[in-house]
Amino acid sequence: MQTNLNKVLFNLVLSILFFKLLEYFVKIQYDQIIGFSNYVKVVILIIFYYIYRFRFETYLLVVILFFYTFYGDEPALTNIQYMVDYELTIFALIYYGSSEIHFKLNFLDSEKIKIYIYIFLFVVFYAVTAYINGPELRGDERIAEPRIYYNGFIIAHAYAYLIVTMSLLLIRLKNTKLGVILVLSTAIVGTRTGIVLASFAMIRDIFRINKIKHMLLLFIGGFLLTILFFAYFDKYIENIINMFSFFTLDIFSMDSEKAFMFTSGRNIIWVLALGHYFNESSFFQYLFGFGTFSSMSFNELMINNKIWLHNDFFDILFNMGAFGLFYYIYGIFRFLKKSRMYFIVLFIFFAGFSNGFFVYDGFVLISFLMYAEYFRISNLRKKI
Repeated sequence: MQTNLNKVLFNLVLSILFFKLLEYFVKIQYDQIIGFSNYVKVVILIIFYYIYRFRFETYLLVVILFFYTFYGDEPALTNIQYMVDYELTIFALIYYGSSEIHFKLNFLDSEKIKIYIYIFLFVVFYAVTAYINGPELRGDERIAEPRIYYNGFIIAHAYAYLIVTMSLLLIRLKNTKLGVILVLSTAIVGTRTGIVLASFAMIRDIFRINKIKHMLLLFIGGFLLTILFFAYFDKYIENIINMFSFFTLDIFSMDSEKAFMFTSGRNIIWVLALGHYFNESSFFQYLFGFGTFSSMSFNELMINNKIWLHNDFFDILFNMGAFGLFYYIYGIFRFLKKSRMYFIVLFIFFAGFSNGFFVYDGFVLISFLMYAEYFRISNLRKKI
């Protein structure tokens, strides 16, 4: 029974992005947004509830889901989208944090062809839809040369994160050349966070780095190299200056020109949102936030742009309060304690702080990272 459920989860994870492709073409053809993939996510969440039906954590997560679905100013159907992504990420951390992960995923040996087909179709679909959309210029008049993004049936950041995890999986399947070629495509779509994660993942695998202190040094090095990369292509000398003065940047200053350019304006929305949370919230709101997606409504009011905070931890704090943030961080550290997989935790923290993690289908990212980990363990066992 458990093996069958594991296979069902695997196939549902693979199906998510194809449903997103369907959503894309429905939007193009009929100018309607239909969340096909959201229904698949609900099915996955129900399966997780079933697998862990006798755990206290599950009962608590059910209560959290219902509370935040009907809490705040947004409609319940809107709220539940945020909550499903939030809870799926936590459940993925619980599910894959098990020491029995090798036995839980041993069916993957017979699914290698399906993984190759999935990755091939994913890349082709993205390339085709990105070509249909064409390049998108994004920036601000205070930045000399705005960056170009290539958004396909999913946005550029989601593509970059997923392609990093898929490339790792290909490398673990002993197809290093294809993995490296794919990961280089993160430099094309226009996302800095994706390039940092990609460079870190490749160097980590090439040199087989597993110690946490060495991984942290790699992350910092990859971060600095990314700033240099964009400084060169943007031909904007102040980016280089900002790189060397990173630790003197006041990123929480509203008046810092360097901080604005370095964070692409994130510092402004962070300061505004955190100031509102700490200074304007009641004790109840301090504990439970203002409601899911309230950060987007707040940004629309303050900067006339309905966007999230581009930071998982600040966004959850604003929307779900101290309680929601605590449970999210608890899930991450619980996974770390059980699995000791430092790379995945650093991936979550870096992506989550610099742009977002769970909002980009975090449970799918965790799944692919764990599939790669499974084949790494399998390869090591074959050598023994």
